[in-house]
Amino acid sequence: MVWLDSQIYEKDKCELDVRRPVRKGEISISRTEGGIPVVVETLPSSSSVALAAYVNVGSRNEPVERAGMAHLLEHMVFRGTENFTSRQISERIEDAGGELNGFTSKEHTCYYSSILKETFESAGEILGEVIAKPLLTEDSFSLEKQIVTQEVRMLLNEPESYIHYLFTQAIWEGHPMSIPEAGVFETIGSISLDDLRDFYASNYSPESLIVVASGGVEAGKVEEWASSLDSMPKVTRINNQLPPVPKADIKFFLREGDQAYVGLGFPGFSAGDPARQVQRMLGALLGAGMSSRLFQKVREEEGLVYSIYSISKHYSDCGNMGIYFSCSKDKLARVLYSISSEFSLLKREGLEPGELDRVKRLIKGATVRRLESTENRMFRIGDSYVMTGKVKTVEEMIQEMEEITEDQVLAIAEEMIRPEKICVAIHGPVADLDRDVLDF
Repeated sequence: MVWLDSQIYEKDKCELDVRRPVRKGEISISRTEGGIPVVVETLPSSSSVALAAYVNVGSRNEPVERAGMAHLLEHMVFRGTENFTSRQISERIEDAGGELNGFTSKEHTCYYSSILKETFESAGEILGEVIAKPLLTEDSFSLEKQIVTQEVRMLLNEPESYIHYLFTQAIWEGHPMSIPEAGVFETIGSISLDDLRDFYASNYSPESLIVVASGGVEAGKVEEWASSLDSMPKVTRINNQLPPVPKADIKFFLREGDQAYVGLGFPGFSAGDPARQVQRMLGALLGAGMSSRLFQKVREEEGLVYSIYSISKHYSDCGNMGIYFSCSKDKLARVLYSISSEFSLLKREGLEPGELDRVKRLIKGATVRRLESTENRMFRIGDSYVMTGKVKTVEEMIQEMEEITEDQVLAIAEEMIRPEKICVAIHGPVADLDRDVLDF
């Protein structure tokens, strides 16, 4: 596989001969003359290219009273540019055999295109226009506010997804990290077009951009495209963000019906912390796949839930590990008690023979399968660079995982899984809970 020949480059090494030739199959990092990092994985056998521009601004960078601005702006830029209407953008990108999209996260906004390698220039022209030359007109603004409002409303009606936001809100209450990326009704309604234009002018500049690509394209061609963004106005941004202080609490979010949707978990490690991989392993052991401890205990043995799973999240200065499930309200206490018992069992008796190896193979298999797509490969290296300033090959990442020991997993479990650290969000017809069910 091509990635086996790749090398690792770190952000602070990029100043050293960044324009040297790069062998096919490497992950290269260079910079444009304007200073934009360009991260490229060249895959000579690939017929497609995934190209993205990350902007280092997300929902945590918004004023709390204007939450949802980054997401609304992400929608708006596709509404027309100096040279293309919204319809022309769609027609030209599809004429190039590709697609164009974007997403907003807590710490960055990403605009990306998946295309044929022979139409790279055409698709790059459209992506560059969207990022550097959006019109941001009044008519488009009114329409997109309606669309984003519908998106938020749709999320509220999907409790399986909404509980993720509520858990984040509970564990990081009072901090910008606790606010949904899409915003909330009250704040979206208060955003003006001038607010949005000011937010764009203050955050979209070469200093905030990172360009990433993966697929059948040479690094030099991507750097040439990225250089076209050097002409964007330069902006000096002040980074005064502080990490959230995690809360240990039980929060009730009332909802009619019989089902209770629950997110519970603990503060975790940031994206750049070496313990991040061990946390990921611990989370997978507890709730990844049908052989995981919680799935086997709570669903297979006790029949209390349809599904139960864990997710580890890692950001630039914080992280968490969450466990999610839904059940009828009369079974909630039993489920929580069962989960707590499994926490105690893990910390008291350790892992079963072969359990850690099975989890490692599960993660390795999921990682390798995702890399069949140039788009997924691009997101992997892009997310890594944006969060840590480093890019590792899959081989290096898997080697790190393989070296994790049972003692490391148990040490992290002892550090993270503590009653005084647990945070619980309950979305359902429940307003009280006996904390004794959380005794572990």
